[in-house]
Amino acid sequence: MHFVAKAVVATMLAAGVVAIGGAPASAQAGPPAAPAPVAQAVNQAVNLAKAGCAREIKTYCARVKEGQGRLAACLYAYSDKMSDKCADAIIKETGRLNATLAALNNAIAACETDTRRLCNGVAPGNGNLLGCLTKARPTVSAACNAAIDAAGLR
Repeated sequence: MHFVAKAVVATMLAAGVVAIGGAPASAQAGPPAAPAPVAQAVNQAVNLAKAGCAREIKTYCARVKEGQGRLAACLYAYSDKMSDKCADAIIKETGRLNATLAALNNAIAACETDTRRLCNGVAPGNGNLLGCLTKARPTVSAACNAAIDAAGLR
């Protein structure tokens, strides 16, 4: 179990998407910001993972300044001392994040044609394209609307 959790944290670190102890590394760099539902899903997953790993964080990572994946790196360093509760929390919340990101990627793919057709000239970032697709909802394809709704983006 601990090996799986360690592998999950290592993969997150390598991908630059570690959120434990702050926003994802990619979100900390600045615009474009993640859509609010995605940011909420990340924050919820981070908080639940932190709650599951509270003992490890207090024992091994208390002096670590949160943000930019430092807390995740600390947990990785002490993964041999990780409790089953912590490992389970990391694995469970990573699964939830993967599902959220898969739904977001599906929406991006499903809406590519609609975005080009209806939102030409709209600057990406800060929810601008989602706002454009929402305003144009009656003329957006059924597949795009369904993907946006399935991703919880509106």
